[in-house]
Amino acid sequence: MASFQSLRKLDITEDLIIDTTIHGAIGQFQDLRVLSICVRNDCSHLQGCLQALAELNIGGHIQSFLTATSPPHLQSLSLRFVHDPDPRTETLLQCISAIPTAVPTTLSALTLESELAFNPPIASVPDLIHPMLVFRALSDFMLKFRLLPSINDADILTMLTAWPTLTTLRIAHDHTFRHPTSPLAPSRSSPPPPSLSRPRHRRSLTYTYFSPRHC
Repeated sequence: MASFQSLRKLDITEDLIIDTTIHGAIGQFQDLRVLSICVRNDCSHLQGCLQALAELNIGGHIQSFLTATSPPHLQSLSLRFVHDPDPRTETLLQCISAIPTAVPTTLSALTLESELAFNPPIASVPDLIHPMLVFRALSDFMLKFRLLPSINDADILTMLTAWPTLTTLRIAHDHTFRHPTSPLAPSRSSPPPPSLSRPRHRRSLTYTYFSPRHC
């Protein structure tokens, strides 16, 4: 691994099983800026590693990885929930609530995605996004859950108020999705267009609905 010490980008396919030894070797890439990885082991051995990360796409043991590394310069974060947390020890919402403590509040792009049916189920969109409202510098947010509860005008306005620099908002929906009726969203009486841009407080917002099946 010594010859790769200056590595800047690393993309590891989800199908590749990597053990703690390889995790430890990855942690030595102190110049790594972009990382895509699915973590299947505890990451406490990565304490203080990967401090140069600016872009992270991660699935699996998300909380363990972020708690150990806490990359201070992270700008883009994509979280893929690929297994249901054990409800006896940790719910999905508890996991999500812990994320902001390990990520800088200057984060500019955030994606939350999963194809799972969680136990307990997700009750509402605000439950998912509330911990993320601290990221005031967000300009791009995508919510892509296979079984997403209905979303309403208040939910959209909450996001727009919390994220004043937001320019791109993408939300996946299934057949249960309810289209908001605010001026920033399509009418419930007609199908939403693929995307729309409308000014709000002198900024342009691209607001996109899409089906998880087509992304």
